[in-house]
Amino acid sequence: MLMTMVNRLPLFLAFLSCALVFSVGSAPADRFCNSGDTRIACSLPSGDYHVRTPDGPGPFPAVVILHSAGETGADIVNDPFYVAMVLGRGFAIVAPTGRPQPYSDGRTATGWHVRKTSTGGRDDAAFITSVIEVAAQRFQLDRKRTLLTGYGNGATLVWELACLSPSTASAYAPMNGGFYEALPGRCRAPVRMFVLHSRRDGFWPLDADDVRVQANRATPVPTRAHLELIQRINGCGTPAAGAGEAPENTTLIGWRGCHSGSDLVFLEQQGTAVLTADIFATVLDWFEPPAPPSRVAPPGVGSVFRRPGEGPTPFGKRPPAQ
Repeated sequence: MLMTMVNRLPLFLAFLSCALVFSVGSAPADRFCNSGDTRIACSLPSGDYHVRTPDGPGPFPAVVILHSAGETGADIVNDPFYVAMVLGRGFAIVAPTGRPQPYSDGRTATGWHVRKTSTGGRDDAAFITSVIEVAAQRFQLDRKRTLLTGYGNGATLVWELACLSPSTASAYAPMNGGFYEALPGRCRAPVRMFVLHSRRDGFWPLDADDVRVQANRATPVPTRAHLELIQRINGCGTPAAGAGEAPENTTLIGWRGCHSGSDLVFLEQQGTAVLTADIFATVLDWFEPPAPPSRVAPPGVGSVFRRPGEGPTPFGKRPPAQ
């Protein structure tokens, strides 16, 4: 028997070695991060991100926010505005961090590598996809309820992912940003898209007449052309006002007849580019409509309560008096 065990030892060691390799290879790719401690970044081989999740069990809907130039993921998850608006709804916040890169105005700041404007560096589209996949597994996020949003430089990457890698998220909401120089000839699949544009943004044009060509700077493509791009891939009909209750000083337009599962909504802000609570709430309501308030009283509180299947009629019977 001893000889049999000795003979089987190499086989056992080989099995153990394979098991260890499998265990290491299948472990989460990020380390040393905690959704309850926003000071600690989650690390991937290609970069860092921060996460905050609401209390209670998952899976949670997630809002992935791409910061604008000069910010970090830590700035996002520690911003009281986002904490109140996102966590307050029971959604998780995922905030990747861009890498330092030069800008056309001569400064170097954190930002995102995007088409037509950056050379070399990290593939940020692949990085964001990895962040969402890994964070979903580690923090119990619902991949089927994931909103990708961003402002300015972050919005540009949102557009790139929505058009060229549409399965990255289930919905997209770019704010005052988009493609530079030229649009892709065609996006790959219909998407749910909520586009925000501030008339007084001062940089990103709404219409072709607003475009300003400047030396040594990439030229932004007007927001209106982006809307037409999504209208085509989504198969939408004509736009019409009344897509919902518009916040103050805004116009809200929706497109009719889009392909099943897709959507296109445009919110134009008349004032300066400020993301107000009302505007962001409109985006979140569109992404994940809040449950309607219950009109049924709890047992013993009112006569309208019915337990399913009770009583001789479909309405059931009244609860016993208390």
